Amino acid sequence: MPSWVLGPVGLSVREGSGPTFDPYLTTCRNCSPTRMPRHLPPPRGTRRTGGVPTPLRRRTSTRRAVPFPAHISLRCFSSRLRRGVGDESGRNGPSLQRAPVTSGVVTLPGDFLFLDESGDPGMAPGSSPVLVVSILHLTAESALTRAIKRARKKTATAPRNEMKWATSDDRVRTAVFREIVADAALVAGISAGVVGKAPERPGGEPLYRAALEKALGGGNLMGPLPRGQRAVLTVDAGGPYVLGVLGKLGQAGRLASGLVVREGDSEAIPQLQAADFVAGAIFAEAARRDGRFVEILRTAGIRVSIR
Repeated sequence: MPSWVLGPVGLSVREGSGPTFDPYLTTCRNCSPTRMPRHLPPPRGTRRTGGVPTPLRRRTSTRRAVPFPAHISLRCFSSRLRRGVGDESGRNGPSLQRAPVTSGVVTLPGDFLFLDESGDPGMAPGSSPVLVVSILHLTAESALTRAIKRARKKTATAPRNEMKWATSDDRVRTAVFREIVADAALVAGISAGVVGKAPERPGGEPLYRAALEKALGGGNLMGPLPRGQRAVLTVDAGGPYVLGVLGKLGQAGRLASGLVVREGDSEAIPQLQAADFVAGAIFAEAARRDGRFVEILRTAGIRVSIR
């Protein structure tokens, strides 16, 4: 079975051999070959019934880098993916399947990193059972800049100001993760550290440092970076411990030499808001065994490293 990649002009075969598909093909086995699919507008000069329709020359999106079954046309696949229907086999529509591993996989760390946490480091009764620190690794500075804005437009319940995991319902969370998956080609991966609380373990800064070191270690940020690489780590300026702990790790020589740390306002930086949703999803999986949103990332081929 060849590995298909969504490129600038449609589909191309990365490895193996197989049939060649027209990137503007408008029918498939799920749609009648003599009629336009009902989920597509009729092309100019043709009717919805009778005759083979003329292919529509629309621009093909390059944002979705997920595999799709060979018996489904590109237009049918894109339409059904937006609606989120289909089973794992893809015969009733292309569900989000795990992307195949290829020789061009991007390794961590990415070039642009965004850190956020979920839970609290306190030990008082009623505090969170675990603390999560996660880092979102991107390969381009402009990646996910419009993801939060697109998700806000698609949900009526989304807040007008900063979007956060804790104040969003499942509909808003699903919209955000679908937009992250849509730009999966620009996401190098996610590294996270999860620390459970115990009476013998001190809280506060030591607990936060333990989770942060796990996240940094999972992202290969506590050793030398590849030759010539410089990674920029953006953190929320409102965090009480992150800058102090990073400073101590840097003074101890435990951070990568090419790592640059900068503060940012999460309300003005959409990537920090996306990182907040990622941290919240990992917290839900660790504390409440709710792995729905983390699985959305994994099935899209996004590497999620949790320690």
